[in-house]
Amino acid sequence: MIEFVPRPRNFYIEKIKKEFEKHDIVFLLGARRTGKTCISMEFEEYLRETHKPEEVRRVNFEVADRLDDTVKGLIECIDAKYEKEKPYVCILDEISAIPGWEESVNYFMREPGRKTLICSSNKNALSSKLDAVKNGDYGIVLVLPLSLPEFIEYHQIDEEYSPEEIHRIYMTYGALPILRASHFNKERARVVHDGSYSSIVIRDVLESSGKSKMDQNINDPVLLRKVIMTLARNIGVNISATGVCNIIGETEGKKPAPRTVENYIKALLDAHFFYVSERYDLKADKMLKTLPKYYIVDRGLHTFLVNEEEQNEEKIIENNMYLEFKRRGYNVYNGKSSSDEIKFVIYKDGARTYVELSRDLKGTGKDAALSKLRRIKDNYPKIIVVKEGDTGMTEDGIRVINLRDFMMGTEF
Repeated sequence: MIEFVPRPRNFYIEKIKKEFEKHDIVFLLGARRTGKTCISMEFEEYLRETHKPEEVRRVNFEVADRLDDTVKGLIECIDAKYEKEKPYVCILDEISAIPGWEESVNYFMREPGRKTLICSSNKNALSSKLDAVKNGDYGIVLVLPLSLPEFIEYHQIDEEYSPEEIHRIYMTYGALPILRASHFNKERARVVHDGSYSSIVIRDVLESSGKSKMDQNINDPVLLRKVIMTLARNIGVNISATGVCNIIGETEGKKPAPRTVENYIKALLDAHFFYVSERYDLKADKMLKTLPKYYIVDRGLHTFLVNEEEQNEEKIIENNMYLEFKRRGYNVYNGKSSSDEIKFVIYKDGARTYVELSRDLKGTGKDAALSKLRRIKDNYPKIIVVKEGDTGMTEDGIRVINLRDFMMGTEF
């Protein structure tokens, strides 16, 4: 059997470098099994090439014998043998699982020239007890499952399959780095995704809840599962916490309280299991507080949760497009323009772009998608992504991008 060797994800290494040019503390955040530990190890290798060995320290706090460390012990662990006025860099993996960890990081960072990379699978790492967070002086690098080019490189499958087959495999099995080419069948993939699902839900939702005053206890695993299933069945659909309650009530006969469901959804967002796309009113030029959309972190987890007959191909494509926008650093919203719903309104560096999705530009779907974009009367760029067809430009300046080209990295 050929040993599986993860390949460098230089995309993230470069992002971390850029954030450290601006900040002394950087957070590497993302769901479990998306590759944060491997990325942090790759970054450590880079640091050891540019620093003296004693100036780089990496501590993994998921190791069992570190879980009972006191704050004093943490300070000794992180700060041991460091001399003042040296440019030390510390990589801390899942330190937020330990109570009082913020004090030890604050202590370490008091000396000038020190930098810290905090790797965490939960947003509770962005603690207000950290001096850097209080001051708003920190960077974030979000780690997502493999992009399509990364997927091809990881599994070295470009010569074995056609581009259409590669995209189909990517869309079917998802892109968690833990998935190997030998898992490309439903039974094996299900085992991998079962383990990933359990790891996220148990360790970053159930076990992590209620650790701070801002968190609510997630103490009903049955209700949590119902909320997860409802969101998974409704990816890319405008839905509120009340709507989730109503769906659960219709199937179970008893509706949970909306506030409770809101807390459970927040916990899932904090664990990076789902991501939210808020609704944006283009006419009023403001964010709406109602009816956001939710997207799941990985297509393979969606396949694990939702029966094939319940799956909607367009929503799956929309989910993958959302993740690709996030991967490229866009802020992503879904748009409301009069009576029209726009799939994506994306922002980056102050620039706005509208994006619609259509199967092709030959059938009735193109009329609906293009008409929505044409009814927007401002001058921001407009793009339509098509599942079938070539890249080009319409007569009135709407750019057309093929879905596979987009997923392979075509820029806007």
